[in-house]
Parts: sequence; C-alpha cells; structure tokens
Amino acid sequence: MTHLKFITNIVVGVSLLASSAVQAYGEHSDPALKHLAQAFAEAAKDPGKLDAAFSVAEQTVKAMPNNPIALVYKGSLATQRARDAWMPWNKLSYLKDGIDMMDQALDIASRAPVNPDTILQVRMVRALTSARIPAIFGRGSVAQGDLTNVLSNPGFKGMKAQDQASVYAWLAVYAHRDNQADKAADQLKTARAVDKVTADAVWAER
Repeated sequence: MTHLKFITNIVVGVSLLASSAVQAYGEHSDPALKHLAQAFAEAAKDPGKLDAAFSVAEQTVKAMPNNPIALVYKGSLATQRARDAWMPWNKLSYLKDGIDMMDQALDIASRAPVNPDTILQVRMVRALTSARIPAIFGRGSVAQGDLTNVLSNPGFKGMKAQDQASVYAWLAVYAHRDNQADKAADQLKTARAVDKVTADAVWAER
C-alpha cells in the first residue's frame, strides 16, 4: 500500500507540472535551430502544438546530436509531454528523459571553448523548466543555480525585459520558499520594475 501511495504521489506530481509556458531564448543563424526555436515558441503559446514541436526537436537532435541548444529544447519539451501523457509510466519516462537531456545539454555547453550566449540560453531553458517541475523531483536547487548563473552572465542585461523579470521573480519565489522574506521582497521589487506583468505571473506560482 505504501509503495502504491508513493507511485500515486509521483504520478500526480507529474500531472501537476505547471502549464505556464517556457519561452525560447536567443537568436539563431542556423536554419535548423531557428526552426526549432520557432516551434518551441509556438508550443509555448499553444499546447496543442507540443507534439509537433517535439518532432522538430527529435529531427534536429538527430541531425546534430551534440548541439546543446537542440538538446535543451528537446529536453524541455519532453518534460512538458510528461504533463500531458495519459499513462503513468509514460509521464515518468518523458520527465526522466527530459531532465537527462537538459543536464546533458549544459554539460556539453560547459566544455571548452565555452560560448557565453549558448550557456545563457541553455541555463535559461533548463532553469525555467526545472522551476516548474514539482518539488518532489528535487529540481529546485538546479533551477536556483541556473538562475544565479544567468544573472551573472554578460548577456543577461541584453535579454528582453520579460526574460530578465522572469529570472528576478523566480529568485524571489525561491527566497520566499527558503523563508528569506527580505531577499524575496528585494528580488520581486526588481522584477516588477523590469516587467510587472511577468513578475506578478511568476510570483503567483510561489
């Protein structure tokens, strides 16, 4: 009975994977990556396009298996499929595969020669995807680490206001969860100054 309850809790957790969209980041000169980023963005706006975006990601990763951008997008899309899958074992499989791909993407991106823009994009996608995975899977510390690294990346200030606000607001959420009220208030204030609509939407997920 205990084992069944544990499995049930996991399945429910995956089912509750937040539906808030994870956005695409960065500009791409490579046509395949540009197409993937567009498909990813469309799936963020319309969940009905998730499977189509995942197919694009599969094709892109097949063509460039060691490309961290392709891998992180495919990984994020896989975790989103976990939310929508019907069978419990499919939910867990998609989630595990997605997490593994996102982690692999960062590992590849961190190898020399390091491209700060690639690191920024990989960490952004992994951070906001991980932030929306239920706490039972222990991705909170990963999301926090990525967000902190994004904040110190030279390209952060060049990002869209919405993206910057997402980073500050999620850091506020994690500070709140850690009972660091003053830090949470400071981060939220910064987020709202950058983009209040985005900041409040993220803060609502606390």
